[in-house]
Amino acid sequence: VFAPERTLAGMALKELHTLPQLVGGVTPRCSERAARFWNTITQTVVQLPSAEGAEIAKLANNSFRNASFAFSNDLVHLADQYNLDVNELIRAANNGYPRDTIPVASPGVGGYCLPKDAILLNTSFDSNRVSELSKIAREVNESTALYPVKVVKKYCVNVDMLVALTSVLVIGIAFKGEPETSDLRGSTGVKVAHCLSGEGATVKVWDAVATSEEINETGLQSVVDVQDALESVNIVLVMNNHRQNSMLDFSCLGKHTNKPKLVFDGWGLLDRKDIEALDGFYYATLGYMTNR
Repeated sequence: VFAPERTLAGMALKELHTLPQLVGGVTPRCSERAARFWNTITQTVVQLPSAEGAEIAKLANNSFRNASFAFSNDLVHLADQYNLDVNELIRAANNGYPRDTIPVASPGVGGYCLPKDAILLNTSFDSNRVSELSKIAREVNESTALYPVKVVKKYCVNVDMLVALTSVLVIGIAFKGEPETSDLRGSTGVKVAHCLSGEGATVKVWDAVATSEEINETGLQSVVDVQDALESVNIVLVMNNHRQNSMLDFSCLGKHTNKPKLVFDGWGLLDRKDIEALDGFYYATLGYMTNR
């Protein structure tokens, strides 16, 4: 019997009881026995005609999410051409519109399940039918994951500074913030931090959940006191949407340096006007950057 796991990271124990459970057996008797087992845990069991059917249904769930996120993340690059906040545009498009809600854009789509399952679905078709949709969606999400690096480089051009002379604090290194997790697999924050480090920037990392040991294992330098770290850097990148990220005091950014400051708000957690009102501060999000 195949009963694919579809739970949300950080919500697994709850969702084992609340999500419908897909079950596909090699024989009808296998399916019936599995259904009886799962009925002791969850209220709804959906029986499929085969184990392959259960697997395809699970791949469809995650691949569809990956593709829908890719649509929004592709818009980031169009919004960037016109210096527009892409999520402001998406909210406008969704406002009062009863069909096909567009998901918010993000700095890429990381984690383990969505990237893996999109690739599995794409490679499951036989040679007579080549499917490119999931493959293209992954390419879009991976390119958008490095969008914060583009922002930093653009900012450096604007303020006439070399990337190698910047000091960067990456906040939110787990692949997502809500529901909270310390999972660093496929983290877009890790990719961005390594990329900027490779460009010569001094990079430090803080996460509300992931421990210093977990962060250091990725080859990055963790910090314990995030407010103290903010005072010693001139660029901060907020890479996941953990609630604690919006509670930090960003006005102290670069307190011990006279360089211009950049706040990249990857999830729209902060008030743009508050940041831009600070002397020498640049605010950036997906598609938009302060134009001084």
